[in-house]
Amino acid sequence: MYIGHYSAAFVAKSAQPKIPLWVLFLAAQFVDIFWAAFVLTGVEKVRIVPGLRSNPFDLYHMPYTHSLLATLLWGLGAMLLAKSLTFLRLSWKEASVVGITVSSHWLLDLLVHRPDLSLYPGHKVGFGLWNYPMLAFSLEMVLFALSVGLFLWWACPPTQRRKMLFLVGGMCGLQIFATFGKPPHQLYPLILLLLFSFLALPWLARRSERPLPSPPTTET
Repeated sequence: MYIGHYSAAFVAKSAQPKIPLWVLFLAAQFVDIFWAAFVLTGVEKVRIVPGLRSNPFDLYHMPYTHSLLATLLWGLGAMLLAKSLTFLRLSWKEASVVGITVSSHWLLDLLVHRPDLSLYPGHKVGFGLWNYPMLAFSLEMVLFALSVGLFLWWACPPTQRRKMLFLVGGMCGLQIFATFGKPPHQLYPLILLLLFSFLALPWLARRSERPLPSPPTTET
């Protein structure tokens, strides 16, 4: 799952508008940011297997980021981090929403992953919608569209909507490219590209939250 994870960020933003969207974007992919770093450093393992449907990743060893227990711990850590960052000025309730957004990663992955998510040691689960590419793609787009619609209706100021629509459109383009583009053959360049996107999208979200400047007024 890719942009489907950001549906949790938009829902969380609708529930707690004070939380910056860029924080929730980071939270939505918090687990995958560390997964990419762990793969690059050899802590966790993945291999490309041509012919796998939806994507060629065989995620055969990722106990520190994508097990249920690990994801809950990442969520707890993110909650404490969000609360400790004084410039965010988040209440405990708001910080807990950040933590829940992090932990939602495992549940959303459960829908599409093949059985590679550790429920407990020795037992891996996954509903496997990746084996049905159009169904997995449709699920991501529906989740994303519903969450964005809720956000635009409930929590997005009119002055920010144009920028947000550009951001959302770009994210949909990324998902279309990831689904229908040429399958990758080299692992580490792809991991670096994913890591870049996980960090670039929060930056774009932060810029999108800035309202457009008001047009100059003319005196009569």
